Amino acid sequence: MSEMPDTFCWDVVVAVIGALVTVGLGLVTFLVSRYISKTRLLNLLIVDINERRAFVVDPRKVRGARETNDFKWATESVLKCRDEIRRARNEYGFGKRVHGALDSMRRACNHYLEDSSRDSDSYPIHLARLRAELDANTDQLARRPFVRALKAGRASY
Repeated sequence: MSEMPDTFCWDVVVAVIGALVTVGLGLVTFLVSRYISKTRLLNLLIVDINERRAFVVDPRKVRGARETNDFKWATESVLKCRDEIRRARNEYGFGKRVHGALDSMRRACNHYLEDSSRDSDSYPIHLARLRAELDANTDQLARRPFVRALKAGRASY
């Protein structure tokens, strides 16, 4: 009988290399998938803000604004926007720069709600300020690759 060469060591090396390549590909796939998911989350939030009609205002005082449907509608829209921002922040996971921008957007919504409840006649002015802050933070988020830089309310008309 012929003797078979001893290839056990080489078989183990090939198996280990194959396992490492498989794990590496799995890790890369996971990281790419997670990045795409986070980018999609940010883009959905930005599009939502971009399509909100409440951010298209003429920044001037409106007498008796608290009694108008527009004031109530704008406040409702900002509340929904703030909730979407909070949801996006919670779903995003870790990311210092992104969390900073999302926190700033949420705070801007809170400032609008506080300011407009104190001085409802100036709510369009407060909305214009909120829109500017949202735009600045959207621009900051858009520094990430594949995140769109859309402006608040611009797609609503």
